[in-house]
Amino acid sequence: MSHLERIEYSIAMRLRPKLMTASAAIMALIPLALGIGAGAQLHQPLAIAVIGGLLFALPLLLVVLPIILKYLKE
Repeated sequence: MSHLERIEYSIAMRLRPKLMTASAAIMALIPLALGIGAGAQLHQPLAIAVIGGLLFALPLLLVVLPIILKYLKE
């Protein structure tokens, strides 16, 4: 199995669990990010930052990290 095939396999195996976890967390934080509910104004910046971090981390974890590891192992 070549390096590229291994990277594609690792991305495919990790895609569904990571997407499900991130999407559940994002859906849970949407009411806070929109300021809906009692006391949501206080936690709104934190919810927005966490959602942004999850959206930024997913492509890094699933695509960039395996590619970097490929080049480090060569």
